[in-house]
Amino acid sequence: MNVPGALAEITAWAEPAAGGWRYLFSDSYRAQKHADWRHEHPGYVVLDLLGGIIGIGVSLAIAVFPVMAISGLLPN
Repeated sequence: MNVPGALAEITAWAEPAAGGWRYLFSDSYRAQKHADWRHEHPGYVVLDLLGGIIGIGVSLAIAVFPVMAISGLLPN
């Protein structure tokens, strides 16, 4: 895989994770998403919500896993 392709993959993953965090902490982003969702199919809204939730979970795991590994809290 080339560098631009790898960056595109990382960006494609990071966007839902960032969107989930933005939805939680930004009133203006949340209002914008609600306005956008009014014009979308309910299935798309559910997928968007699931992507944000999964993105938050994965980003938390990426942050917590190294700390647990360094402190020896991971099972052998």
